[in-house]
Amino acid sequence: MNFIEGYSHRNGNVEWEKRELDEWLTDAFNAPAIRLEAHATPAIREHIRSELTKEGWSEELYIAPNLAGATIFSRRGDLAIQLQTGNISRVFYDLLKLQYLFNSNKIEAAA
Repeated sequence: MNFIEGYSHRNGNVEWEKRELDEWLTDAFNAPAIRLEAHATPAIREHIRSELTKEGWSEELYIAPNLAGATIFSRRGDLAIQLQTGNISRVFYDLLKLQYLFNSNKIEAAA
């Protein structure tokens, strides 16, 4: 698995650069030993979780007590990471969760 390209919405990359985490973030997705193929999801999620844990990021967490079941993959300070490796139709739900955190002033940027 190799990181190919990123897109910065509303200059979110600036927040990652300010914290000197922009290169770390893209490097976390470089794992040549992991092949992108059917049934690779567990290996991808395990790799990313390991990279996040090494850097002090949280485990999966609820975004708010009143939003039962609404979780994000990880958060550290005012940054969040959401990882979608399965049902692509959930990407809009994931984006809404990140937007909720941003609108609630809980994060400044997300990946």
